[in-house]
Amino acid sequence: MELFGKIKGCEVYSHTLCNSKLKVNILSYGAIIQSLVFNGVDVVLGYNTLDEYVLDDMYLGAVIGRVSNVIDGAKFTLNGTTYNLDKNDGDKCSHGGYNGFNKKVFEVESYSKTHITLKCFSADGEGGFPANVTAFITYEIKGASLIINYKAIADGDTPLSLTNHAYFNLNGEGKSLEKTYLKVNANSYTVTSPSLVPTGEIKSVLETPLDYSSFKSIDCLDVNFCVSGNGFREVATAKSTLTNICVTAYSDKEGLQVYTANELTARKGKTALYTPFSAFCLETQGYPNAVNEPNFKSVILKKNTEYNSTTEYKFSLI
Repeated sequence: MELFGKIKGCEVYSHTLCNSKLKVNILSYGAIIQSLVFNGVDVVLGYNTLDEYVLDDMYLGAVIGRVSNVIDGAKFTLNGTTYNLDKNDGDKCSHGGYNGFNKKVFEVESYSKTHITLKCFSADGEGGFPANVTAFITYEIKGASLIINYKAIADGDTPLSLTNHAYFNLNGEGKSLEKTYLKVNANSYTVTSPSLVPTGEIKSVLETPLDYSSFKSIDCLDVNFCVSGNGFREVATAKSTLTNICVTAYSDKEGLQVYTANELTARKGKTALYTPFSAFCLETQGYPNAVNEPNFKSVILKKNTEYNSTTEYKFSLI
């Protein structure tokens, strides 16, 4: 554990998880994955200082809450009441608003060489969302896997859809995505408007550029795939034939946002310059705008019931 910086009088620490396969640095600010080294390659984007994370506009490595992705019109109706949210993305609420989980200093509940549990509190009305929410994020390494468990409880009904916004590059940070290939376990996707808001329609990926049922080069993507199957299962695999590194994502969530850093403006990272399309995200999630689309699976957490979801990123060599 090392002091990473201070914000508004609060100390932020970097915590290292390490075994013979992985070395992962987790920050208590935003519960951020700051680095992830496998086979000698740091495969996630990040910064070296807290100030850079405070100013960051692209959620690098952060936990996203209360609701990942977009909410159209920055509002929704629940139990007969309409809630107006932060409009931090045009007319939309994106990734929890101006002060989402990515901007919180988390408390460390427990910490060891191979796991850390972080806790945060989101007050009733924060960002416009109802109910008080207490969330726990646990990172654990087992072999060559990084496992993320999300738990939360609320004292009233409220939307909740948590994810992590790690930007992966299996060739190493600052490199292109040359010879990086993707496979997604999905037969369909949620159609969006030109402003990237789901229309409520779900379409087949078959015979479209979004068919990643077998490995192909990663194209420019910002799409929510409807993951096939139920329960905890494989959702996607990416591999690089330059480094021979492969990552397979597993999740119990219904959605997977694949985003290829299309809007990542040029900026200095840990050891390199980052540019658009220099990484990809595999964000396990509920469907975007589910609070306003009755045919999507609900993301409402009921009062005094536990939110519990797990995502695993398993690394290997091909």
